Amino acid sequence: MKGFCERYGFYPNKGVADSGYGSEENYEFMEENRIEPFVKYNYFHKEEKKAFKNNAFLAQNLYYNQKEDYFVCPIGQHMKKVGDTTRTTDSGYVSKISIYQAENCNGCPLRCLCHKSKTNRRMEVNHNLNRHKQKVRELLTSPEGLFHRSQRPIEPEAVFGQTKYDKAYIRFRHVGGEKVKADFALFATAFNIGKLYRRINKRIEKEQENQQNDKKWLLNTFIAIVIFLSFQKTKNRVTSNQNLTLYSAA
Repeated sequence: MKGFCERYGFYPNKGVADSGYGSEENYEFMEENRIEPFVKYNYFHKEEKKAFKNNAFLAQNLYYNQKEDYFVCPIGQHMKKVGDTTRTTDSGYVSKISIYQAENCNGCPLRCLCHKSKTNRRMEVNHNLNRHKQKVRELLTSPEGLFHRSQRPIEPEAVFGQTKYDKAYIRFRHVGGEKVKADFALFATAFNIGKLYRRINKRIEKEQENQQNDKKWLLNTFIAIVIFLSFQKTKNRVTSNQNLTLYSAA
């Protein structure tokens, strides 16, 4: 995104990417720059499955009281907030994590299905990330989101496959940022020239095919006209002979 902005002077209105880019940091960046995030997150497809939706023990499926800030476990016990923590990514982005804990899991008949901890169940929840996920989920399941999801396997994935397997371009041949950029730029230019050549060649073949079809149509039309005129001439000759025969008989 930043490279796009440096080149064109603005950010795109929409961003489409796979789940590898579905992080809180990226969602925050797109929100700040008013980019619609058609970007999947981990477990997006898993959340759509019936087994996931029907699993009442998953943290994503527990009821959350936003006003009083607590979760409700499957047996009805409140899991209250007991603290906060932070997580820092390799890029330096800091995420705020809320920690919730059940009051008493001793003697719970559902404990073996709920968690494997020897103490009460604890959960770590990133509310900001969940907020972004809810927004992304609505976008990805909308008609426009379904369109972008259907186009992604066709547009970039095919290029990746051709690059790695057909062209055997699996690693850079040079060392250093500028040399790597030049390396990939040359490859991308050659790749695009090849696509342009195939497209132009396909267009020429289609035009030639259309010309052949036009010639066939003209030839068939000419043959049909000749046959029609011959039939009319023969019909007129037969009619004339019949009239002559009747006149002679009279």
